[in-house]
Amino acid sequence: LSSVKSLNRTTHGNHGATSSFYRLCFDTSAGGTVREVCFEIELLAPTPVLGRSFPLFLTQWNHREWALAGVARGYVSVVYPGSDIRDASPLFQEAFGNSTMMLIMARAFVASRTLDMFHPPWTHSLQLPNLTSNQIAISGHSRNGKQSLIATAFDSRITAVVGSSPGAPIAAPYHLSSHNFYGEGPDAGVAGFWWLKSVEQYTAHPEELPVDGHGVLAAIAPRACALSTAWTDHEGDVVFADEMGVRAAQDVYQLYGATDKLRLIHRPGDHHGFISIESYFDFFDKAFDLTPPAFPPPPWRQTYLTPAGFDWAQWAGAYGTSTPLPPGNGSSLEDRLGWVAQLDSNSLCLLYTSPSPRDS
Repeated sequence: LSSVKSLNRTTHGNHGATSSFYRLCFDTSAGGTVREVCFEIELLAPTPVLGRSFPLFLTQWNHREWALAGVARGYVSVVYPGSDIRDASPLFQEAFGNSTMMLIMARAFVASRTLDMFHPPWTHSLQLPNLTSNQIAISGHSRNGKQSLIATAFDSRITAVVGSSPGAPIAAPYHLSSHNFYGEGPDAGVAGFWWLKSVEQYTAHPEELPVDGHGVLAAIAPRACALSTAWTDHEGDVVFADEMGVRAAQDVYQLYGATDKLRLIHRPGDHHGFISIESYFDFFDKAFDLTPPAFPPPPWRQTYLTPAGFDWAQWAGAYGTSTPLPPGNGSSLEDRLGWVAQLDSNSLCLLYTSPSPRDS
């Protein structure tokens, strides 16, 4: 980061909250044909409170209303150009032409570069709001959810993330979100633009990928991470795949003793339906221990809606000893039906000899 220029500042007359625009410029002369990359960000800050520092929330340009919600919750919010309507990532892709970062990774890179502004000497020279350095959150929806998770995986300064319906492959691993699962496979139309073109070679066998989405979640451990997934999403965010990805990443969180830091947020509706940004800030508040003592947060239990939540060891401990072994070859129809229905022969006999309502 070579320079930061203040462009505009507006203060809300009644409450003192501010909106400030800055132009950030980066020296990229070592990268190739472009010597400098510049882009603008908006900084939204609550009313200053003497002696208080604030958590920081990052989101993309098309989620500005999320940033405003963050200000209402006591967060300093930053809106950066990493979305379809305003995007600085192609500038960095051009500047670093020898790199392999495709669109989603490049947008995550913009998020990281935006964070550079909140370190000395810029925090002092620009008189930025006081921030709590270990309370930095990011969120975005759909492809913005993908980049938010990737940015967190690669930038340890980000300490909490909510991926809102990120979909395949970052939240819903290709292993379990391919065409075999009525989801998006490696050939879903964005390879070579969102991801490396070479990913297409795994279309028929996504299980052979060297790494999949749950690896990104694991790289975030032990920091706070949540996936928000819609019950009836039909745009590549398969709930079963999301839940399996979380279960796989929990193994790494367990190594850190931080299994409570990885969670699912289920919501009704389709891919773009019923998004509750307030629930995302509830998760951030819990991660940062910001909930007032008078209002203790409810337990954030991990729940699964699909067979991803099946625990064989737990089931076997509860029912394994009381479940009869399946009948062998040559068993009678009665024995086989009884085993499927978990009924003994007497109960099965009564079931099939009871008079029907029509006979009574």
